[in-house]
Amino acid sequence: MRGITMTVADSSTPGPVRLPRTIKAIRAALPPGQRERFRAEVEAADLSMLPGVVRSWWGRAIVLADQRTVAALERSRSGELDRVPAEDALPDWGT
Repeated sequence: MRGITMTVADSSTPGPVRLPRTIKAIRAALPPGQRERFRAEVEAADLSMLPGVVRSWWGRAIVLADQRTVAALERSRSGELDRVPAEDALPDWGT
């Protein structure tokens, strides 16, 4: 987990999000309503499972920090789309 980040801008600007793979950065990037669940899962994780828990939450934080992805997910949830095309949900995946 050393120094791995995803490329970024801030969440108000369309574009990729930079988020260090640290517990502090992940917690700060999560919506307030998810921070307690994150804390609880990290604290409850067996040491052998902790890297996986952190990776999982890092991925969620990256998704939630990109407004384009959030918009695509909302379109899917509202029924506007029956699925979210990969290029809509992860527009910078291949770059």
